[in-house]
Amino acid sequence: MTAMRAIAFDVLPTYLLHSTAWFGAALAVELLWPRQPELRARVWQVAGLGGFASSAAAFAWALVGEGAALSLPGLRVEGGAPVSDGSGVPGSADVSAAIVAVSWAVVAAVLLARCMVQLVRVTRQLASRRPVVAPHALVALERAQAGMRMLRSVKLSESEAIMSPVALPGREVCLPRRAVEECAEPVLRGMLGHELHHVRRGDPALTVAFRLFHAIAWCQPLWWAFWRYRERAVESLCDDAGAHLVSCPRTMAEILVTVGQWSCPPAAGTTAFLGTRRELTRRVQSLLNPKPAQMGAKENVNMKLVPISLVAAALVLPTFSVSSAQEEAAVKGSLDKSDIREVVRANIGQVTACYNASLEKDPSVAGRISLAWTIESDGRVANSVVEESTLHNDELDACIVAATASWRFPAPDGGGQVKVSYPFELSTD
Repeated sequence: MTAMRAIAFDVLPTYLLHSTAWFGAALAVELLWPRQPELRARVWQVAGLGGFASSAAAFAWALVGEGAALSLPGLRVEGGAPVSDGSGVPGSADVSAAIVAVSWAVVAAVLLARCMVQLVRVTRQLASRRPVVAPHALVALERAQAGMRMLRSVKLSESEAIMSPVALPGREVCLPRRAVEECAEPVLRGMLGHELHHVRRGDPALTVAFRLFHAIAWCQPLWWAFWRYRERAVESLCDDAGAHLVSCPRTMAEILVTVGQWSCPPAAGTTAFLGTRRELTRRVQSLLNPKPAQMGAKENVNMKLVPISLVAAALVLPTFSVSSAQEEAAVKGSLDKSDIREVVRANIGQVTACYNASLEKDPSVAGRISLAWTIESDGRVANSVVEESTLHNDELDACIVAATASWRFPAPDGGGQVKVSYPFELSTD
């Protein structure tokens, strides 16, 4: 149940907050620099990963703080009276957490399975492809790679199963058989220029990765903006690359129209030459009526700013803590103090062992340590920390904290949590 509360109250809200900030920033760039496709494409790519990265960094930052609290000076045992402050979490919170966590997991599993089915379907669809041997197509590939100054070679294949060129993971471009048979070398060069720019950017692998990320983080509604605007910026860049190779935007527009007449939707999990009919029309109009680039906006994003942005987001944006939600929903705990004392007495040998091990290294170790921990609804110990210690021995403190974390108490009445503060006097007397 603890894991479900963490997912429902910590992980998902934190990711939603961070990813919304990243996608919101990308939308702002989209509005401010609409004629800077390179800038927009890079920003959307960073935004897609930023929500995961900065929320994970924020959790790591929070854990560093908790770790520092664990290294407070010393702990040790002998006796003491436990005090139960009786704070607990009502059963309804656990039920709500379970509903949220299970719903997220089920939908994510279904979407991930759907992605895998689509990838398998595409793999089977393209299984019959074979290397291109037509001389004019190979010449087009060679000239396209030379024009784009690509040092690493790209495989070129053809297939009857597709009607639109696609870039595939593994530095490969697959052309429709019809394109190889009917299109002249300049037309193929324009097609290949478009797809080679996808390969250079790593778009085939990134598209698959982002589809998987979307399936896992399906609860973020702004993914629609990511797919729409990132694809628009990337396709604009690739169209420009193809137009540069054929030395004429109008020729590239005619190539788009030609492939569009073959009318085949792009295969899922691939980076295709064509999108929807509406997007195709927009791209053709953009090539036929190019707008001048905006002045004052940098074409390339300085990628050194990415880690700085991640750290800033992790520091500025908060994480959600289930503990705060528990405290706000706390009710009177119900676990008898005698039950707590009985468990402590039964496990006091673990504390004694920690103390004896420290005495071998430093015979003068002695003092008092007060621990605080939470008894979960199933009797497990959580969040065991040092409240106060006069032992001045970090190793001993950590040993005792680790020992108490393994203890088992009776399940609190009412299905809630109980917070306990327990002092230990450690001495050789």
